[in-house]
Amino acid sequence: MKKILMPIIGAIVIGLILGKVLFSQYEKKLDPVFEEKEKIYVLQQGVYSSAENVEKHTTNLDYYIVDKDNEYYRVYVAITHNKDNVEKLKQHYKSKGNDIYVRELDVKNLEFLELIKQYDLLLESSGDNEIEQIEKQVISKYEELITRGE
Repeated sequence: MKKILMPIIGAIVIGLILGKVLFSQYEKKLDPVFEEKEKIYVLQQGVYSSAENVEKHTTNLDYYIVDKDNEYYRVYVAITHNKDNVEKLKQHYKSKGNDIYVRELDVKNLEFLELIKQYDLLLESSGDNEIEQIEKQVISKYEELITRGE
């Protein structure tokens, strides 16, 4: 009985070790099948057919970003992750004479998503004077991490 048991146990141990070594090579090379995305809300001031039209219609805006989408130029004035902040931002820009449209975008850049959540906390407790300063920083981070990062 001992003569048969020892080779069987030895074969099992050797098989486990070889299996672990061979399959450990493949574990490191797996790419994620799904990338996690989260929705953000962008407040769009307008969509224009040319860069000249963008310049003409954004003279009253201090900070914005232009996103070229095929043949259109989309002007974003604010970005938030929190749906409650959308109305606050929308009212702020409407009070300055801008027509604002809210769009939802999917973002997968985790660094930007973490930053925008922190800026949203600031937005919740800020007044009209601070909104534009906060959004200036959010827009510059969007440009840095999303627009240039793609």
